[in-house]
Amino acid sequence: MTPSPNWYHLCLSGSNEVFVNTDRSKPCLNPAKWALYNGFVEKGHFYLFGDDAVYSFPEEAYKRQAKATLRTIKYSEFIQCSGSARGRDDRAKSKSASRLICVLLTKK
Repeated sequence: MTPSPNWYHLCLSGSNEVFVNTDRSKPCLNPAKWALYNGFVEKGHFYLFGDDAVYSFPEEAYKRQAKATLRTIKYSEFIQCSGSARGRDDRAKSKSASRLICVLLTKK
């Protein structure tokens, strides 16, 4: 299957480096084989959501097409929630259910 012009290969170099291959004439020797579901760019970093982890690397890996450090972050470390989880009936009765706030951490 040939990727569309807007899709590029994410390649691994060693255990903790990644680069974006935009040159279709040079195949990626070690492509990332993660199932990715979504992602975003925030403060100069890509965050890609996989099955068991979030993969993060600097946006410069794409912009300059250079190798960059890859971070693999467990969901339990990436998403932190504070407050208490209540049962469905309790939430309907209580205005304090809105106190459950999830914050995405973007550690560098």
